[in-house]
Amino acid sequence: IVVALRTLQEKIRKLESDRDFHREQCEQARVAHERYKADVEDQLHRDRREFRKRERELQELIARAKEEQQRLVKTLDDTRTDASAVGGDTAALLDRERREADARHKRLREELEQYRRQIAEERVEVEKARQTADQARAERDILEATNRRLEHTVKDLLSMNKSLVKRTEEHHARHVDPAARTSSVGPQHNSSSAASNGGALRHPPMRFQSPTLASIQHRTRRTSGTAVNTSHNTSLHPPPRSSSAGGRGRVTTTTTTRVTTNTSARTASGNARHRTNASGSGYRANGQAASAAEPLDAVYTALEAELRALNKKYKQVIDEANGGGDSGEPAMTPEVLTAKLNGIMVQIDRKSEQLRLLRATKASAATEDVRSRPATAKGFAKATHKTQQMNQLRRLAHEHDQP
Repeated sequence: IVVALRTLQEKIRKLESDRDFHREQCEQARVAHERYKADVEDQLHRDRREFRKRERELQELIARAKEEQQRLVKTLDDTRTDASAVGGDTAALLDRERREADARHKRLREELEQYRRQIAEERVEVEKARQTADQARAERDILEATNRRLEHTVKDLLSMNKSLVKRTEEHHARHVDPAARTSSVGPQHNSSSAASNGGALRHPPMRFQSPTLASIQHRTRRTSGTAVNTSHNTSLHPPPRSSSAGGRGRVTTTTTTRVTTNTSARTASGNARHRTNASGSGYRANGQAASAAEPLDAVYTALEAELRALNKKYKQVIDEANGGGDSGEPAMTPEVLTAKLNGIMVQIDRKSEQLRLLRATKASAATEDVRSRPATAKGFAKATHKTQQMNQLRRLAHEHDQP
C-alpha cells in the first residue's frame, strides 16, 4: 500500500508539473496571440491610412483627367474646323500611311511564317526528345529485366548447389553400411588418432570427413574409370594435407576391409550414377554463372553513363543559375536552385551506392568458383551475402524509379 501510495504521489506530482507546464505554455500562447493581434490591428490601421491616401491621389488623378478631357474636346473642335482646309493633305497622308501599313503587314506575315517554321522544327526536336525518352525508358526496362534475370540466375545457382549437397548427403546416408559405420569408429580409428593429432598440431584444423564416407569415395575412385567423376569427386571433397594423410589413409583402408562385397558393389555403382548426374548439374551451373557475368557488366556500364549524365546535369544547373541574369531569362530563386541540386545529389548518391554494390558483387563473383568450391557453410555465407547485395541493388533501383 505504501508503494502504491508513493507511486500515486509521484504520478500526482508529474501531473501537477505537466499542468504547470501546459499552463505556462497556454499563457505564452495567449501573450503571443495578443501580441499578434495588436500587430495585425496596427497593420490594418496602416493599410487603412494607405488606402485613404491612395484614394485621395486617385481622386486628384480623376480631376486632372477630366480637365485633360475638356481640353482635348476643345482641341478636337478646333481640329474639325480646320479639317476642311487641310483635306487634300490628309488624304495624301492617309495614302502614305496605308502603304506603310501594307509593308508592315507583309513583314509581319513573313515573320509569322518564319515563326511557324521554327515551331515545326521545335516540334520535330520535341518528337526526337520523346523518342529518346522512350528509348531511355526501354533501356531502363531492359536493365530491370537484366536485374531480375541475375536474381533468377543466382537463385538457380544456390538451389542447384543446395540440391547437389542434399542429394549427396541422402545418397551417402542411404548406401552406407551400418556395420562399416560401427567398425569405422572402432580401434582402427583410435589407432590412427595419433598421426592425425600430430598433423593437427602443425597445421590448422580441417573440415571433418567421415571415415565411412572416405571409404566409399575410395571405392568409387577405384571402380569408376571416367575422368569426369574423378574431377567432380575432387571438387566436392578436397584431399587432406600431407601431415594427416597417413592417418586418414589408414582409417580408410581399415574401414574398406570391414565392408562386405555386396554392399561395396551396390554403394560404388549408386555413387557413380549420382556423381555423373551431379557433374552434369555442375556444368549447367557453370554455364549459367558465365552467362550471368555479361548482364553485370552491362548494368555497370549503364550506371556509369547515368552517373556521368547526372554530374553533367548538376554542372548545367549551376551554370544556368550563374548565367541566367545575363541571358535575359528570369533568375532562378535560391529555393528552387537548392531543391534541384539536392534532388540531383540524392540521385548521384544512389547511383554511387549502386556502383559500389555492383563492384563488390563483381569482385565476389570473380573470386567465387562454383565448380571447385565444396558445399560448406562458408560458401553458403558468401552466396547469402551476394543475394543480400542484389536485393539492396534492387531496393535502391526501386527507390530511384519512384517519383
